[in-house]
Amino acid sequence: MVIVNVKGLPTGVTALPAVADPVDEPALQNAGERQRYFAKVQVTSVVLLAAPDAPATHLPANARVEVNVVDTGKPGRPIAVTDLPIAILEKDPL
Repeated sequence: MVIVNVKGLPTGVTALPAVADPVDEPALQNAGERQRYFAKVQVTSVVLLAAPDAPATHLPANARVEVNVVDTGKPGRPIAVTDLPIAILEKDPL
């Protein structure tokens, strides 16, 4: 299991983890089950949702996405980290 966490989002922005329905690969011919020989690849996404009343930002916020592996029921150190500039624009700037 992994934990995806987004820190430093602008006010009014929520991060929602999402997982697509995985596609099951067909069994290998004459070899048994695929998971015996290959690691299962799983993909997750993070949807950033701004509330309708979220205030516009003058400068982008530096949001940090961290992925941690859960080991023996406790989150470990981050295994992947990336920084993303996130800005909220005015609804109708003109």
